[in-house]
Amino acid sequence: LHLQRILCPVDFSDFSQNALLYAHGLGQHFGARVFVQHTVQPGVAYLGGLDPTPAVVDSEVQMRVARDEVRKMLSEADIDSAEVTVLLNSGDLAARILETESKERIDLLVMGSHGHHGFTRLIMGSNAENIIHSSVCPVLVISKPTGGLLDKTLGRGFKSLLLATDFSAFSDRALVIALKWAHAFKARLTLFHCVEKVPDATKGITEIFPE
Repeated sequence: LHLQRILCPVDFSDFSQNALLYAHGLGQHFGARVFVQHTVQPGVAYLGGLDPTPAVVDSEVQMRVARDEVRKMLSEADIDSAEVTVLLNSGDLAARILETESKERIDLLVMGSHGHHGFTRLIMGSNAENIIHSSVCPVLVISKPTGGLLDKTLGRGFKSLLLATDFSAFSDRALVIALKWAHAFKARLTLFHCVEKVPDATKGITEIFPE
């Protein structure tokens, strides 16, 4: 996997801030261009009364607020805005991510696993499955804050990688990427496969690849 373009969708939560650190660190390590994207969810406010009337929130205001939040996010991560390309759009979150992935020829998608508003639905609902299965590039999902274990340039890198495999073609592709990353970061790679019932012929075998 030769990384040249990385996309990091953000929602301004701590989880997407963490994903941004990983995206930027990987970009610095591999010399890749990093795209930071925020998708505005068109808001609707309701006026009071017996028959509430929907009032569309000014999209320009939403965009202006989002632009300021992105600047703040980059500043807090100590990332120069010149080091990334910021993309702001509106609409369906998953659709916009996949559109950017195709248009910008993204090699890796990095996103946080939890967040607010759209990202909660993204990770917990059907949007997550849609992105993971529809994405033509690998998806790196960051599950929790690093607690200071990750520096700006990913200098500490990855020490240990775990690859869960079911021996499918998709797993083969993941194995290729895992092997390249293990080599790039001089990390230990562990292959994991789980079977519900062990065949009699394989009983007693505990390791496929002994040390």
